[in-house]
Amino acid sequence: MSNKETAELNSKPIGGWLLAYLVILIIREALYVSFSIKILSNFSYIIEESNWIQNAITVGLLIKMIATGIILMLFITKKKYALYLIITLELLCIVVRILTYTDFISRGQTIPVSYNLSILIGMISLTWITYFLRSKRVKETFVKTDDMNLM
Repeated sequence: MSNKETAELNSKPIGGWLLAYLVILIIREALYVSFSIKILSNFSYIIEESNWIQNAITVGLLIKMIATGIILMLFITKKKYALYLIITLELLCIVVRILTYTDFISRGQTIPVSYNLSILIGMISLTWITYFLRSKRVKETFVKTDDMNLM
């Protein structure tokens, strides 16, 4: 047995903060699906009546919904490249929050108090990125590669 196969067999189970993140992913996907259904029902109106930033936010939401679904599958199977997709998703979430902020400013609107929650969620995304980059447990859990070598 090679070192890679041994590492895959001895990978740690999903637990601790990884389990918390898995629950967050499931909740996030449910919210993205519900928001996407709401947006798609009025899609032509939204595109006609919005500016480029709002369109980017809408497209970003759809991309995040698809990416979260893919990450859920990879997360459960503990694929190593799931980590890169998770970090990309969290960065995308931060970018969408920045675009939302820019949209408020560009239209001359005051930023709602509820946006403070969005800033907090952006900070949490930064925390998750740091966790996935530095955690020893993450490195020991996500060890499966895509080699099709069955022997």
